Amino acid sequence: MMPVIRQSYADWLICDNCGELQTYMPLHSDVVRGDHDGGDLNCSNCGADIYQHSKRWLEISGALALSSLILFILAITCPIFTLKLGSQAESVTVIEGFVALLQRDNWLLAGLIIATLVVIPFFEIFALMYLLAPYSFKKRLPAQPHVLRWLTLAQSWSMLEVFLVSMVICSVKMADMADLTFEIGSYILFILVGVLSLAFSKLDRQKLWSAINPNNYFTTLVHEEVCDCRICGAMVGKSIVQESKRCPRCNSKVSERIPQSLQKTSAFVLAAVILYIPANLLPIMTYTSLGVTKSDTIFSGVVALL
Repeated sequence: MMPVIRQSYADWLICDNCGELQTYMPLHSDVVRGDHDGGDLNCSNCGADIYQHSKRWLEISGALALSSLILFILAITCPIFTLKLGSQAESVTVIEGFVALLQRDNWLLAGLIIATLVVIPFFEIFALMYLLAPYSFKKRLPAQPHVLRWLTLAQSWSMLEVFLVSMVICSVKMADMADLTFEIGSYILFILVGVLSLAFSKLDRQKLWSAINPNNYFTTLVHEEVCDCRICGAMVGKSIVQESKRCPRCNSKVSERIPQSLQKTSAFVLAAVILYIPANLLPIMTYTSLGVTKSDTIFSGVVALL
């Protein structure tokens, strides 16, 4: 049977860099509940930044989130480039490119395109507005803990910038065969990447988690050692970690150490070393123009760009 969990707000923070658990001294009573106007907190052990706070983070993040929504709608509806071959020219949007891939039965690439360029960025923008709008009015909406948790996880899968780089490379490689002109949608995508990145950099997740649940310290024993939750930053007693392996605040997985981290890291590093040489030497693309077939490697692509 699970012991009773003691919940409290603790003026303690764990450094993600060195793991040092430390307390901070509030400058005035409002700091305890996260209402202070600004300032950075640094680790007393290694000097790394533990917490950064902007004075107007809510207004800035909200304005950037709304701007991202407008830019996102324009980016997926406006043409991103025009391909001209001889006397024929055709403009393409993101949605039209997705449909074209489906018509060619390229389901995997179509799925990746729609997920990384449309679904995940839209979720990020929706999540920002779903969290920031109620916060500004001191309200709560259903499922906000889940939305904030998935927002943190989804950021690793948004690949708008990768798509933009691939577009630039594609335009260079196709220069000998056709004219590829970037349209307004491409420039909007570039701006969207910058605006969305800035919105996340200004977002104060600690304030949002405190609004959802002000408790950030969970134990079942007195003076119990704690582990930090990498999603919401809560401190969770080791007895809770061993019993449920879940953070009581955000329901994310928590462990004393990443399970088999050394073995997994060593295996991935070894696999990367093995794959590195063939990945750079073997062809990554083969194209045919006027009966002439050419293959390109990563290195030959770099030379061509130079």
